[in-house]
Amino acid sequence: MKFVAWLDSLKWGWRLFFAFPVLDGIVYSAYRIAKGGWKNVVLGVAWIPFGALIGWFPDMMHIASGKNVVCFQHEEKPNGYGRNRKIR
Repeated sequence: MKFVAWLDSLKWGWRLFFAFPVLDGIVYSAYRIAKGGWKNVVLGVAWIPFGALIGWFPDMMHIASGKNVVCFQHEEKPNGYGRNRKIR
């Protein structure tokens, strides 16, 4: 999570720099994996080849418009569902 916090704290210009073609496939795929959650891990692994070739453009547009790169929100299931269920 230190990597995610570090990348989120960078100034706009550095975040835009890391969104260039080859760097995007490395830096922002690691960012998505580090965000956690199975959807982000799958997206991060798929982003390694995709982000280096094509996916850098949407990331660059999101950063240029002041938004973050596309990631899924890590969701915790409420108690009573899945692994977080309390056994009485």
